[in-house]
Amino acid sequence: MLSSIFVLIVISFATYLAINNTDPQVAFYMPYTRAWELALGGVIAFLPEIANKRFSNFRKLLPWIGIILIGAAVFQFRSPVDFTGNKVVASVLGAFLLIYAIQPTSLLYRILASRPLVFVGKISYSIYLFHLPMIVLWKHYAGTSIIPHGYGLLFIITTIFISWLSWRFIEQPFRQAQWNWRAVFPTFFVSELAIACLCGIVLFTDGAAARVTASAQSIDSLDVMWNWSCPNLYTLAESPRCTGGTPWDNAIGHAVIWGDSNAAHFMPMLDAAAHRQNVSISLLSSCAPMVATGYAMEFADNAPSRMHECDAMHRSVVNALNRQDISMVILAAAWHRKTLRLYKNSSDRLDEDSGLLLLKSALNKLLPEIATEGRTVVIISEVPNWFVDPIPCVLALKTNLLRSSSFRSTCRDKIDNFDRTYYNLYQERTDNVLRTFNNRKGVVIWPTVDDLCSKKSCTTVVDGEFIYRDEGHLRRNLKAQTNVDLADLLQFGKLMELAKQ
Repeated sequence: MLSSIFVLIVISFATYLAINNTDPQVAFYMPYTRAWELALGGVIAFLPEIANKRFSNFRKLLPWIGIILIGAAVFQFRSPVDFTGNKVVASVLGAFLLIYAIQPTSLLYRILASRPLVFVGKISYSIYLFHLPMIVLWKHYAGTSIIPHGYGLLFIITTIFISWLSWRFIEQPFRQAQWNWRAVFPTFFVSELAIACLCGIVLFTDGAAARVTASAQSIDSLDVMWNWSCPNLYTLAESPRCTGGTPWDNAIGHAVIWGDSNAAHFMPMLDAAAHRQNVSISLLSSCAPMVATGYAMEFADNAPSRMHECDAMHRSVVNALNRQDISMVILAAAWHRKTLRLYKNSSDRLDEDSGLLLLKSALNKLLPEIATEGRTVVIISEVPNWFVDPIPCVLALKTNLLRSSSFRSTCRDKIDNFDRTYYNLYQERTDNVLRTFNNRKGVVIWPTVDDLCSKKSCTTVVDGEFIYRDEGHLRRNLKAQTNVDLADLLQFGKLMELAKQ
């Protein structure tokens, strides 16, 4: 039996290590990657007790090593979803050593056997069940990504109290009940089926969408806010590309916008402006234009595969731009956010100063390669960013869930008076670097902040619609008239006129 358990531990632990590198959440939640933890606990039942006096001091040391390992795991956690391998392994090994070697006469045993800790131990399963739903519900209710420090202690006390109620009035009575076992499994099956049906209703009605207003449904999720039906497809850079405005073969002017998601979020507005100017514009999207080997490398969790993708994209786009009929190339990216992740050599530091230098160097190399006689190259800056995701506040104002007047007032103030502090502190330095390229060999800089912001605040609502999708993107599911008016606000009509010259 012990040999079989060890084989299970080795296989499960190897699977955990392999999957944890690529998908830590799967590694944390799936039973085949967690079996080694339970099996390691099972080993304790088969191991002989350390009874030899020569090893008594060694046995006394093991529980303290276990406590240190558990403490190291606990205090290394920086976020609720940080399931990196060393922390999980340390906590499991720590628990193993503690349970296996602790002696009833030791100081550590007396501490862990104290009434407060035993009480927490008794209700620990209920705490396990209740704490995460409470955290998630709180974040949705309060519209924050973390629980504020001022509420932390109250949250812990509330969680413990609810968990005790569950332990005392549900868990304990069920344990002590005299069951008619013939009825247990049918009852269990019917209750599980009922819960599955309720969940299915919520799932198939898209979260019971009827419970919220139509305006709230339009900002229901990131996917919903990114919905936009591409009007046409045209083959560029070796693939069919989303093309807006006038169909390519019938247009007077031809433009492409090349970049990451910041290029994609401009397409509905560019489509509206291009239609009126009889211009065709195609989207070449997935990577920032300056991210490629030999220009600037971007740090990412999946860096090797990401850079391979960006290199291929970069080559195909540069080749496609050899066409003479493309009169305008627009570059768009999360310029500021990219500078914090740019590097050239693996030993380079990731910081804003070095990122800005590398951005400037990469553009100095790229721009002459894509600028040709009779072509305009435009660099669109990022839209003004938020410190935090504004959507929870917008939803709070559009739904009827009971919230305090002060919370609603704070949200209303954030949305109506979106100040440009984030831009002034962070984005402005990047924009100033981009502005140095203005009027250099046919390059035009299109700074969105000049059109969206006054000296103190920036636009967030156009035609009654909140225009942001998150901290740094515009929504793509805005109404047609809103896209037209937002395009006018950003002066995209003038931009498309340049594509005809």
